[in-house]
Amino acid sequence: MRLKKVFSLGISVILLICTLVAVEFAIGWHQVIKQFGVMTLQDFLYLMCLMLFTASVRTARVMVSLRIYRNIPALFHVCNTHNLFNNLLPMRTGELAFPILMHRHFRESIARSAVHLLQYRLLDLLALMCTAAIILANNYSYTLVALIILIALTLLITAPLIRQFAIYMLSILERRFNNISKITHAFRQLPLQGRVFWCGVLLTFLQWAGKLAAFMYLVEILSPLPPDIIILAIVGADLSSVLPIHGIAGSGTFEAGFLLASYHSEVETATLLEAGVQLHIFLLVSAIAMTCLSKAIMFIHALVARRQKHHNALNL
Repeated sequence: MRLKKVFSLGISVILLICTLVAVEFAIGWHQVIKQFGVMTLQDFLYLMCLMLFTASVRTARVMVSLRIYRNIPALFHVCNTHNLFNNLLPMRTGELAFPILMHRHFRESIARSAVHLLQYRLLDLLALMCTAAIILANNYSYTLVALIILIALTLLITAPLIRQFAIYMLSILERRFNNISKITHAFRQLPLQGRVFWCGVLLTFLQWAGKLAAFMYLVEILSPLPPDIIILAIVGADLSSVLPIHGIAGSGTFEAGFLLASYHSEVETATLLEAGVQLHIFLLVSAIAMTCLSKAIMFIHALVARRQKHHNALNL
């Protein structure tokens, strides 16, 4: 197990070093950073508002799914901290932050939070699949696009049946591993139909709409890429986030997804790589900014609550 961790970390470090060197030789880091100078303050504030909207919708999805309607500033902080760790830590280890933070702040079961997180990731994947299908409609058969969307809808409608199959498989494993009984129980409680489930689906698509709008706006400002190539490359970069091989801060895998999704275009590889790196930098900066903002909001909320409690005690 220890050898496996060392191997995974080694791959992440190699991806990071290779990305840094490749960008320096192909474009030059000075050129990558210099291009951000064309952004105005209005552009930056607009992008931050879109990312704040995305972070708020992401928090609302967790709130509705787990039915947490108390201490929303803390929940907002948990979601943004998890997002930051997920972007920075290698090999998807950042996902572990969500159940740990939910247990620390809301006493939620680790198993329940982990199962809900799995649901969020599957919904994210479906949202990206549908987005990619809509984009491909301009270049490929509408039948293929309709088929992809039909598959996504079928998976959503038959989610309760898929859960029953998962519970059945887990019940078989329970005969050998008693410690997974909590996971089985969490699957049984998972909302996969009704208002809560479909509200979560809607919030997922709304979250991705805000995120893709921000990413597309940024790339349009910084690069000469056409809109259809931009959105397809962005979807490819985001799809790379579901891979188990994930470099430190997503280095290498994010850019590879950006390039591979637009390989069929006639745009030069250096131009695509530059846009991908700039988008990646913005992603990391915005994640850090949202986490700092959520920490400040949680601190102010706690301070106001403490003063209110003190004021009420004086009035008694």
